[in-house]
Amino acid sequence: MVGGSYPLDAEATLFLVPASDDARERVQKLLVTGDNRLKQGVSPDKARASYEQALEVAREAGLEESVRPLVEVRLAGLERMRQTE
Repeated sequence: MVGGSYPLDAEATLFLVPASDDARERVQKLLVTGDNRLKQGVSPDKARASYEQALEVAREAGLEESVRPLVEVRLAGLERMRQTE
């Protein structure tokens, strides 16, 4: 988001339950990629795609329950950004 505040709350910190290291790492990278896209002013749609992909990877690895709240916080932040434009 250019010129604005960062849309995530403190609750958006990544904490995952044990699963394959590859899946946890991939989810974390996708969430960080989405966050970085917002910080760099890239299209919010690209950030949304990263968040949704992270949720899909989490679902496949059995991590959806712990990752879904993190993604929902981020998607809510994107919605707030869209409404203030």
